[in-house]
Amino acid sequence: SKIKPYMNILKKSKPGMYVFFDKMITEITLKLIELDDIQTGDKGALNEDFVLGYYYQKNEFYKKRDKKNEESE
Repeated sequence: SKIKPYMNILKKSKPGMYVFFDKMITEITLKLIELDDIQTGDKGALNEDFVLGYYYQKNEFYKKRDKKNEESE
């Protein structure tokens, strides 16, 4: 819910990037859910590992942005 306003802006200004990041968020979320299901054996709510996954994802966004900026220079 915290990134929703940013995703809405991205959706309007750069729809291709919105789709890319939306797919990435979905993929990461599904992998975290699968990992949680394997570890706990139930379909409960996400635990603190979700927050860790969020920061790994955020780090990937920065890596890709930095790499793109280096290529354009």
